[in-house]
Amino acid sequence: AEARRRVDNDRRYLATLHAEVAAAVAADLTLIETVARCAAQPLPCPGNEGMHRLNVESAYAELGGPAEPSAVGWGKVWAEMQP
Repeated sequence: AEARRRVDNDRRYLATLHAEVAAAVAADLTLIETVARCAAQPLPCPGNEGMHRLNVESAYAELGGPAEPSAVGWGKVWAEMQP
């Protein structure tokens, strides 16, 4: 039951993140405006604001926002880890 609750919570988080970022991209918001707009979204694990920001930035680039995927979000983290 606990595992199912956690998975359902994560799915709600991701669905909300997708909807909020897609709406921001459609409204031609900047990346900074989108991050600010999504800052109040409830997180599945409180205290993970840094990871949430990376999720928002990655979703913004993937959903068509004017950002290079390797320069924002998890893409940037990955690029910085490469030798």
